[in-house]
Amino acid sequence: MLLSTSTRRGPGQLIRDEEGQSLVEYAFVVMLVALVCVGALTAIGFWLSGHLSSFAGTF
Repeated sequence: MLLSTSTRRGPGQLIRDEEGQSLVEYAFVVMLVALVCVGALTAIGFWLSGHLSSFAGTF
């Protein structure tokens, strides 16, 4: 496991290790999608609960 974000190949050649960076970016995207889904399902749940309560009140 390398702790450095770059390695040297030869004199003056610097190669960046971007694998960890892309993994973090994917984690952020997954987290954002999960938060949007939770928010949408919560909103739909409140909306559906209100409609079902009014529907049950008619009986």
